[in-house]
Amino acid sequence: MSEHVAGSESEATVQSRSMGAFYASALLFAVALGLTGSLYLVRGLHERSSFEPYAGGRTVIGRVVATQAVLETSPRTWSSLIKYEVGGHPLYMKTLDTPEYLAVGSLQVLSYDPKNPQAARDISQRRGQWGEPIEFGIVADCVAIALGAMMATRLLKLRAPTYSMV
Repeated sequence: MSEHVAGSESEATVQSRSMGAFYASALLFAVALGLTGSLYLVRGLHERSSFEPYAGGRTVIGRVVATQAVLETSPRTWSSLIKYEVGGHPLYMKTLDTPEYLAVGSLQVLSYDPKNPQAARDISQRRGQWGEPIEFGIVADCVAIALGAMMATRLLKLRAPTYSMV
């Protein structure tokens, strides 16, 4: 026989609170995962647009004048400086960091906005790493939605009062 001590909680109540804390923590994790996935998704979409030609833009051939390692780790990441001319004026653009090395002297196709020729994009550089952040963002957001819905449902069921017909 078990004795009931006044003021003590039943085992079911303690277990219910423990599960409630677990579900709430999992729900918080799902929200954090969803936010992280959304940030990666936005980053990937932004990087992808950096490799697209400007709408109504013009193209010009530029020459790589310098390339340097951005990260000395493996795999290395590189950044290049490309010189191009618009209307006889020399201009320079820095490429996005990329795992692909551009040799000094190599030619690159650039797109620029005629209203702002200083803003150019290397459209020959279709190799960016924008696909990975987009894929991670989509998967993370889907997992976050599924996990969040499941945890919220369980948390609500746990908190719902139960009625008995006597």
